[in-house]
Amino acid sequence: MTALTLTGVTAERNGAPLWAPLDLRLPKGQALLVSGPTGCGKSTLLQILAGIQPISGGDLRRPNRCGLVLQDPNLQLLRDQIGPEVALGLETQGVPSKQMKARVRQALDLVELDLPLNHPTRALSLGQKYRVLMAAQLVSRPELLLLDEPWAQLDDQGFAQLQALLNRLKRQGLTLVITEHHSDGYGDLIDHHRWLTQSGLGQPPQPDSQCQSLALPPPIAPASALLQLTAMTLTLGNQDRLKASALAIHPGECVQLWGNNGSGKTTLLRALCGLTAAPDGQVMVLNSPPRLDSHGGQLALVCQEPARQLSATTVAEELRLSLRQLGLPESQCRQQADQQLAQLGLSTLADRSPLTLSYGQQHLVAIASQLCRQPRLLLLDDPFAGLDADSSQRLWRALAQRLQRGGAVLIASHRPLPLSHRQWHIEAGEIHEG
Repeated sequence: MTALTLTGVTAERNGAPLWAPLDLRLPKGQALLVSGPTGCGKSTLLQILAGIQPISGGDLRRPNRCGLVLQDPNLQLLRDQIGPEVALGLETQGVPSKQMKARVRQALDLVELDLPLNHPTRALSLGQKYRVLMAAQLVSRPELLLLDEPWAQLDDQGFAQLQALLNRLKRQGLTLVITEHHSDGYGDLIDHHRWLTQSGLGQPPQPDSQCQSLALPPPIAPASALLQLTAMTLTLGNQDRLKASALAIHPGECVQLWGNNGSGKTTLLRALCGLTAAPDGQVMVLNSPPRLDSHGGQLALVCQEPARQLSATTVAEELRLSLRQLGLPESQCRQQADQQLAQLGLSTLADRSPLTLSYGQQHLVAIASQLCRQPRLLLLDDPFAGLDADSSQRLWRALAQRLQRGGAVLIASHRPLPLSHRQWHIEAGEIHEG
């Protein structure tokens, strides 16, 4: 039995066709993985399959009950508490209120999120928000489930739990379409893998090994630390505490901070910039305590939710605006912005609105708007989410150049990345070196 059929389906972006007509037949109870370059329209395809984006031509047939989890959970969350968020779908279906609580709890149990129903959604990590949205879709018992890059939002434990859940649901007849840059690790969950480009849906190319040839420059000779954490204690939103005894980052170093969803990575980065309460203990950022004035432009942060940092009408203007804040002449702002766009492969998007770009492209623009300022210390929160291999390589090269010029980079991630000088691992509420 066929659950999903596309016949000559086309869509447009800014009045131009996104891809050649798409043809697809997906049997019930099978899983399709769709990969493709950053910005090729994978998220748009999922939204079309969910019925929230129109098609410009062709025929689309899908089940009536369809669930979608977007790439950026913050764009999808509507309620202040977990329970009401998950119950929203039941409300729209007219399910009696007496039945809701049990079904909501069952859906949260499916995604293994053991939190009170009145737990505030704003206090969740990005990965926890993803689980809440998964529960909010599963509570309505969909026939077709659409997931936009779950690997990027979940730590390894959460991703393994998701795989086990999806395998169980597949055996019960659920049909899956998943978009993902990282196809490794899905195991036997995936029945079909397709590559989306302007030419349509085709077979994925053979993986290349170019990423393995990348390398970071060696650290600069010992110098004063740009970041020092000594006897630090940071209170997290759930009242847990994150501790560090003696850690430091020096010029020319790329340090990776990794740990599970909810372990405190994002909270720490925000605290270092003065966006939240300062940690207890001795914490020095560019030779002074954390403060909100960004240390005269020498400290920069790129958040997990890139859309929240983008405000200009065009991509080029986003970078120029960032440079103008340093008091640079307009000609220099334009020159440095153009150079940064070229380095990250964004020149063709210069006149586009940042808010019309894909999640991965928005991430690159947000990073470019801070990187072009040449900060001494750059804090990046999960910067590779939404990026294909080519975009990731461009970003690594740009970071390597910043390191060569005496800057330092701290990257927060759910799992170890292929490149760094040192790693800080969060485990049991403490940050350990190595």
